[in-house]
Amino acid sequence: MKYYTEGLMNKRPPFSLKIGRKVMHYIARHVYKDITIMWMEERYAGKMYAFPCLILEKDRLYHFANKRVFADHKDRNEELVRRWKEIVTPENIHTEFKVEELEEFEFSDRYRKLRDRYKHDG
Repeated sequence: MKYYTEGLMNKRPPFSLKIGRKVMHYIARHVYKDITIMWMEERYAGKMYAFPCLILEKDRLYHFANKRVFADHKDRNEELVRRWKEIVTPENIHTEFKVEELEEFEFSDRYRKLRDRYKHDG
């Protein structure tokens, strides 16, 4: 299974001679449901792709699982992407979510804090 989906924001990332295309980082909160999502977007071959990183729903946390930490990382990541596709689309991201663009360091910090605060499964 692929661990990415079609782009949501589809904002063209800035280009730098030093680093090439920048990866865009986002956090969004659902307007009326208790859902927070985090993802990265990157341009590849002329298309934008979203890489889901985290979904927090009430007391349920889905987050990208690193294979060095989780033996069942494939199952966890497939579950994350499946749930992601049920929650968010390029259409409803603009109507049902309040989106905030983040710099990489801020994204990493907030991701780590949410993941560590709500994870209960190691």
